[in-house]
Amino acid sequence: MSTTQDLTKLAAKLSAHAKVLQDHLEANKLSGLSLDKDAPINAPFDLADLPIQGVRAALIKTSKLIHDLALGPKDIMLERTANSKFDLMILQAVVSFGIAEAVPLDEPVTFETVAKKVGLSTDRVTRLLRHGMTNGLFEEPRAGYVGHTGLSSIIVKEPLSKSWILHNFEEIATTKFVDAYNKFGESDEPTETATHIAFDYFAKNPKDNIWKFLENDGEGEKKGYRMHRFAEAMVWASGHQNNDHIDLIQGFDWATLGEATIADVGGSVGHCSIAIAKKFPSLKFVVQDFPALQPAFEAALPAELKSQISFQPHDFFTPQPLKADVYFLRHILHDYSDPYAIKILHNLIPALVPGNRLILCEIVLPPAGAPLPPSLVRLMRSIDLQMMVALNAKERSEEQWVELLAKADSRFKLVRVARVPALHSLIEVKFDSA
Repeated sequence: MSTTQDLTKLAAKLSAHAKVLQDHLEANKLSGLSLDKDAPINAPFDLADLPIQGVRAALIKTSKLIHDLALGPKDIMLERTANSKFDLMILQAVVSFGIAEAVPLDEPVTFETVAKKVGLSTDRVTRLLRHGMTNGLFEEPRAGYVGHTGLSSIIVKEPLSKSWILHNFEEIATTKFVDAYNKFGESDEPTETATHIAFDYFAKNPKDNIWKFLENDGEGEKKGYRMHRFAEAMVWASGHQNNDHIDLIQGFDWATLGEATIADVGGSVGHCSIAIAKKFPSLKFVVQDFPALQPAFEAALPAELKSQISFQPHDFFTPQPLKADVYFLRHILHDYSDPYAIKILHNLIPALVPGNRLILCEIVLPPAGAPLPPSLVRLMRSIDLQMMVALNAKERSEEQWVELLAKADSRFKLVRVARVPALHSLIEVKFDSA
């Protein structure tokens, strides 16, 4: 027998959650909620406020349940399969053709004006944008005119968001996953993925992984544009919430390190080191990554932190050259299947002495039924699939992290997992003498 839901009771729960949030906004004199183009791009709820975040999660969960019940299973399936692919296509088109920039932030313009600016026909622009409007991307305030919404304005206000969008569309070949599985099966190899099937580059360079592809694809001045775009995408994704890197700052007591040196292994252009260094001026950081990222690192580094943060070219599949106190790896091991993640950990050992620590900033997949917001769990699971499609890699549960460390070396001891109110947790690992 199926379980039925009472819409009126669900609506009452939704109303109660909404009242708690609205009272919180008013009591704390926070900005009201809006999706308008001039509104803040983040909801004004402090991620560190766990009770409020719990209410917010309950509201989102209940509202989605009401939405889905009103549709029913078949209409949900029709909506997802008919609409979602075009929601994504329009985002790609808006970024690729410069449509968002062709619409002024301060006033609406005609579809024809936008079409002339971007070099497309008025017919194509109108049809693309009117579909986008059904999902909150742009608005038509009066007939024949297009204006920005809060969602579309992000592309103009935060240009790095374009790199995030295009990286996800162009390098993550989701439509080739089934073909890749049929060809490669349960492969752990980063050179046997959906991405390898999708791009002609790999026909000439079959042994290259996605990182070599990002670094080397393109000719002349365009060579390496994918890596540059990827670095920008990571900067934007890391700072897109109003949390000021809450997972990093709150997840570990950095002040206890004193005047320590931290190796930011695979640290890209140093955005995480910069965030921590601003809060803890006694710490020194050495950002390690591909040589091609050094110019972007130097451009991103604030002048006041130049004595505190430096860059060192390093491939973490080679032995670690730096004697540091702490080795910080953020979003590194999730990029690799277990055999390769173990190699990365092995290459740290020549530089380690007993008492050194590893700080891993990673997703820790929750067990079934964990009291987490469904939207957060969904995002975790989506990133897990992103790793599978692009790299034959994975996100891991706490138990899987313990197993991985033990396989790498019995001296790696998991101290704790700091679960903060954000997507990622901090995993503290101590290197023991035996």
